[in-house]
Amino acid sequence: MTLVRRALAFACAFSFAVTGAPRGAAAGDRPLRIGLVQQPNSLDPLHAIQFYENYLAEAVFSALTVIDDRGAVSADLAERVPTRANGGISADGKTIVYHLRRGVRWQDGVPLTSHDVAFTFALMRDPKTNFPETSVYSIVDRLDTPDDRTVVLHLHSAWADATSQLFVGGEDGSIVPEHVLRGVADIGSSRFESAPVGSGPYAVERWDRGSRIVLRANPSYFRGRPAIDRIDVEFVPDQNTIALRVMTGELDFSPQLPQTAAAQLVPSAAIRQTTAPTYNDIQLGFNTRNAPFDDARVRRALAIAVDRERLVSAVYHGFAVAADDLVPPQSPAHVHDPSVRLGGDPAGAAALLDRAGWSRAPNGMRAKNGTPLAFVLTVPSGYVALVNAAVQVQAAWHALGVDADIKTVPSNVMLAPAVGLLPKGEFAAYLVTYGYETSPDRADTLTGPGIPPAGRNYPRYDDRDVNAWTAQARATLEDAPRNALYAKISKRVRADAPLVPLLWQQQVYAYTSKLTGLRPETVNSDFWNVYDWRVSP
Repeated sequence: MTLVRRALAFACAFSFAVTGAPRGAAAGDRPLRIGLVQQPNSLDPLHAIQFYENYLAEAVFSALTVIDDRGAVSADLAERVPTRANGGISADGKTIVYHLRRGVRWQDGVPLTSHDVAFTFALMRDPKTNFPETSVYSIVDRLDTPDDRTVVLHLHSAWADATSQLFVGGEDGSIVPEHVLRGVADIGSSRFESAPVGSGPYAVERWDRGSRIVLRANPSYFRGRPAIDRIDVEFVPDQNTIALRVMTGELDFSPQLPQTAAAQLVPSAAIRQTTAPTYNDIQLGFNTRNAPFDDARVRRALAIAVDRERLVSAVYHGFAVAADDLVPPQSPAHVHDPSVRLGGDPAGAAALLDRAGWSRAPNGMRAKNGTPLAFVLTVPSGYVALVNAAVQVQAAWHALGVDADIKTVPSNVMLAPAVGLLPKGEFAAYLVTYGYETSPDRADTLTGPGIPPAGRNYPRYDDRDVNAWTAQARATLEDAPRNALYAKISKRVRADAPLVPLLWQQQVYAYTSKLTGLRPETVNSDFWNVYDWRVSP
């Protein structure tokens, strides 16, 4: 049976599975079943750093704001998003005032107040928390709570992206309960990590380690009890298996369908498929602190050797766009650079390595002073297309005379705050999927203040000009001059190549046609409006 015909058979099987409930059982008795590739390290939103942890954070917790399906900032705990027009942002841009909704309660019944926001901010600043966004929140000078429903942020300097970056759900900005965590000496090893108390639409009923997390609708949620009573988030460590289980009806929804399956899927009356552009890239990163990647010529050579257009067609089946900038094409800050050869430049790469002293040995591989140009490329396991992309990159480098050994490890082992391979700097090169916010700001990933443990600048890149341009852009409120600064940053980073976006992905969704209310939000998570989801009988 060919792959296309097999996909059709799966779609038919799915139709049978979702159109009939077991005899004697009501349709509402069955939970909504969502498939994700891996389970989280923690359910504490202050430690969320991975895609699937964002999902759970937005289900269980609330934040002052969220990003909606249009990529805009939308009110959550706050009554409205502060702007200059509504008086929420001062004329100088350095003071931001949020007013909290009335009657919000934690899932244990205790009222949520501005003091919980202040407590959360204090935890973010506490080094013992290992908060992964310390560099982002460093722009906040202080936080005041003049009353139980008012939060006032005082910034060191104006920041045009402040309301889309600070205290946003799914961006490590969720609010945690002071009455639960006050006095807990080590939150990272506390019960809260696996059995948290939130204020979001769903509460954690249980966590079956390695299998699933069961979420139950919160009857006291401030928008009203969600219509879907129970959600089972199931962990399936292989994307092809997720695709099969969606197609056969064992799962109702997954945002992590591999591109190979999406290309073969035949939608039917029972199963829907949709795609959405994202701010998620496939990126190469190099440890600039260690040889040979302390030499920008080596990094740039490996970057330009990759045929990005081939990755789009052969690996991602058209569900991606070749990258030529630090921001994706749908961003107003994107600048197309015609000098970037999206099809690769092997000759230019070879010349760079020659100039850097890495000559070809008789066996065709490169060496310098008797040391071969060989290293490990670390890739997260379980992501089919990403591993296939790594194989393509490896082949391009091998043709260049470079020996890269692919090592796959679970993404939580790679990315866990403070202890992961990338935060600790225990890597040579990596290939990962990285999700950005809608802002073109890259302070957390490409400036000195973002070097771990303060941020996610895993390559340890620290360029004086990039640091200065980033600070200047943050304080610039007009779009045109801000975007001009970001274009300068992108050009410098292309030349230095500590971090190289290869592709911008499209998110692929498959879900039962009985599910309504899903409005894809590819920046943080689709759970931003899970309280509005419905499943028909």
